[in-house]
Amino acid sequence: MITEDALNGRVVRSITAAEAKVARVRWAWKPRMPQAEPIIVAGAPGIGKTQLGMGSVCAPATRGTLDGDLPRPVPVAYASAEDSIEYTLAPRFLAAGGDPELIHFFQAKGTGDGEDPSLQLPEDVPILDQWIEETGARILVLDPFVA
Repeated sequence: MITEDALNGRVVRSITAAEAKVARVRWAWKPRMPQAEPIIVAGAPGIGKTQLGMGSVCAPATRGTLDGDLPRPVPVAYASAEDSIEYTLAPRFLAAGGDPELIHFFQAKGTGDGEDPSLQLPEDVPILDQWIEETGARILVLDPFVA
């Protein structure tokens, strides 16, 4: 079945489950985090989302102990719009036993005074792509995605 939207020219094709190619899920963290798929950890401020990410995903990934299909250990790229690298992120990561050589924190340097060093979306998408490529990161954490 094909549906066309006359207003914007979009065409939608409907497929059935019988037509779909079913693929095996490759896990970064079984059975919570599939590889190459976005996941969202939602919740009120202060309930431990950053701690969960650091202790359950980032540190184990860099130690090679994350239960999943990733090669062991893997680099992690971490961008925060709220927390300080020096006072919050690095200490939590190190306390969780992560490999300090395998976590890469995003810190932009601008040309103006008072420039925000955090990730700015969508403006930073090109440099984010380059950063991920250069670090070899297999996991990207945006904490929080919206600030």
